[in-house]
Amino acid sequence: SQNGLLTPESILVKRDDPYSEWAVQKNFSPPLVIKPADRGSSVGVSLVAAQNKVKEAIARAGNYSESVLAQRFIKGREVTCGVLEINGVAIPLVPTEIIPKQGIIFDYRAKYEISGSEEITPPNLPKKTVKNIQMIALKAHKLLGCSGMSRTDMILTEEGNLYILELNTVPGMTETSLLPQQAAKMGISFPQLLEIIIQSGLKKHG
Repeated sequence: SQNGLLTPESILVKRDDPYSEWAVQKNFSPPLVIKPADRGSSVGVSLVAAQNKVKEAIARAGNYSESVLAQRFIKGREVTCGVLEINGVAIPLVPTEIIPKQGIIFDYRAKYEISGSEEITPPNLPKKTVKNIQMIALKAHKLLGCSGMSRTDMILTEEGNLYILELNTVPGMTETSLLPQQAAKMGISFPQLLEIIIQSGLKKHG
């Protein structure tokens, strides 16, 4: 945020803090998203549509982390873009649009159930928007001091604004995962991708 990138308004609370529910309700009106602050695969994520569901959502997220993130729900199209470091140079990959078919958000079910979501690489978006997605992913990668690879998830609003939801420093790495899909669209096979990541790690850490 301090560097001009948009992120949803959010607060961090503790699962065992008796004032957590009050703090969330004071700062947000539904809809809002409540999730573990430090887990992957969208486990424990809730889209909260009513204030009386806040306590339950905090408890659910608290099953996975002692720190719980509550943030304003941003309506729009979900996109994600990987960054790969090749010979010491960070390069943004081809972005992907994610269309959940198992609910409104790209949660655990949408990610892992058969036909849970549709993943479109490259997205059906104007070239200017695609370029902007890539530049934001690259900037976030550098600002947070990432290395080797990363994947930044964003929401594209109807107004054309891009909000960063999170940056994944260890994104999924099966052949059908998002980052390998994006690399494939740039002519980088899965074995080549693994080789690039390994070489990047060796170069950085000796």
